[in-house]
Amino acid sequence: MRERNEPEAKRVLNEILGRIMLGSGFETMKARIVELIVVISRAVADPNNAEQVLEDNQKLIENALAFEDMGDLCEWMTAVLERYLGYIFITEQNASRIVRKALAYMDGRFASPALPLAEVAHAAGVSREYLSRIFKRETGQSFGAYMTKQRVDHAKKMLSAAADSGDVALACGFSDTSYFCKVFKKNTGVTPGAWRNLRVR
Repeated sequence: MRERNEPEAKRVLNEILGRIMLGSGFETMKARIVELIVVISRAVADPNNAEQVLEDNQKLIENALAFEDMGDLCEWMTAVLERYLGYIFITEQNASRIVRKALAYMDGRFASPALPLAEVAHAAGVSREYLSRIFKRETGQSFGAYMTKQRVDHAKKMLSAAADSGDVALACGFSDTSYFCKVFKKNTGVTPGAWRNLRVR
């Protein structure tokens, strides 16, 4: 559902609801609606809103089972689907905003040898697990891969200005020169010294 656009998701959910409403006895209909609520709530829940969704879910199930009129139940469930769609697509918009906030925090701190995901998540106001999941989805890279790329890119600039490899390693957040050389070569195909010599000539 998260991969669909909002109008399409709405159409699909209304189609499912229509099928439930047709050809079912009232008690069977209520049971299927409860199943639909459970399935959709799982799609909606994430570490940021799981507790709220779970609480809402229980209330919705109780309400669904209490209905005695099919028309009222149908009208109520249509409103419930609208609410769930709001959860899904507002969450998607928030994910982009959260990742932008995390990137801004990271970009100013790539020189720190220890910049844990938990610290960035805290700065962005979300859990570590949630940031890890949406970070890769939004950027196409894991948190660690992004940080490494930022450090190597900055190292390239410093080396092109004839900076010493040891100084570059420290300035770019690498704990020691040996590790820096290993990571740099893995990402560029050449050693820091070779990169500097090619650019400084």
